[in-house]
Amino acid sequence: MSLTGFCKHIRILENAGLVRRTRHGRENTLALSGRPLQKVAEWVLNYERFWKLRMARLEKFFVAKKEESR
Repeated sequence: MSLTGFCKHIRILENAGLVRRTRHGRENTLALSGRPLQKVAEWVLNYERFWKLRMARLEKFFVAKKEESR
């Protein structure tokens, strides 16, 4: 990966709030920040609950249809 490409990726991560940069003279220190990922995890968890409920209902539906056809 080129230095330009690397820097572009770091800027994108900074803009997303996933990386913090501190400068001491010419030296840059990068630190990961997991806080924005917590919001993503919460969002995914909500959809996981939603889809588990929907799949359970769908399974019940098919079990009932199978029972009817016997």
